[in-house]
Amino acid sequence: GKTGYKTSTYYNGSGTKIFDVTVTGTFNYSYGSKASATSASASVNIYNSGASFISKNAYTSSNSAVGLGQVRYGGAPINRSVILKCDVYGNLY
Repeated sequence: GKTGYKTSTYYNGSGTKIFDVTVTGTFNYSYGSKASATSASASVNIYNSGASFISKNAYTSSNSAVGLGQVRYGGAPINRSVILKCDVYGNLY
């Protein structure tokens, strides 16, 4: 198996980092043949005092590990997603 992570960051209009969502995925692959995601977990990090955590979720689909995060900022909920994939050669992207 192979494990990795990928992060997606949300910035406001001024370029200030507000929060990010990281997905960690575990994958199995048969070299040159097939790949599948076996587990996924998500984390949300908040960097701005005006933002607050709402929810997080993670799931696997085929060869993808998907992380979802929702944060309230400026009075509105903001959704961010990140997808980590594994190819049949064990490369994560």
